[in-house]
Amino acid sequence: DNIVTAQRAPETELTFGDEAATSLLWSEILRGVQAIASRLLGNEDALAEPDPASIFGAVRELCVQPVTFDGTAQVLSVFPGPHHLASLLHSAANELAAAGVVNVEAPPSVPAEEWRDFLRRLAKRRPYLWPNHQEAIASGYLKENTSAVVSFPTGAGKSTLAELKIGAARLQGKKVVYLAPTLALVDQVTSDLRKTFPRSE
Repeated sequence: DNIVTAQRAPETELTFGDEAATSLLWSEILRGVQAIASRLLGNEDALAEPDPASIFGAVRELCVQPVTFDGTAQVLSVFPGPHHLASLLHSAANELAAAGVVNVEAPPSVPAEEWRDFLRRLAKRRPYLWPNHQEAIASGYLKENTSAVVSFPTGAGKSTLAELKIGAARLQGKKVVYLAPTLALVDQVTSDLRKTFPRSE
């Protein structure tokens, strides 16, 4: 949310010159990042915004200007910082937006609108899915009465899958028992789940 609402520098406050041009390029990059963030959060107006990849592509093109000397020799005038970042973001924009947790379809027997509301809440803490998450979901992990053993290294996203499964179960009116092997992990899991399910017991 903080990224989406970040204020860009007003164009009226900029003076003419290279510094103003650079500021405008950074401002456009921020606009593209905000468009990605809006899509990842599932904001209703996100699709009405410009495509993030097109914003970064336009910045990349604006950063490079051919300059001709003596009518023959040609060199490129480049704003290297904005150009490099815009190129990286252009490559990642579409894949990142497509990996948003808000794109997960409602499992069978789960009310679609309630599922979407749950995903929007979850996206504020866990906005996108990694390939291992997507593979688990594609294999039917979220379907009712589906059991699974998930084994990932620490930090590889087990909590994201657990919270998705818990959300699906609770939206079907079921109760969930979460077992943890140590008191320290109990505290951590309790803290995480209270953020995702604030109205749960």
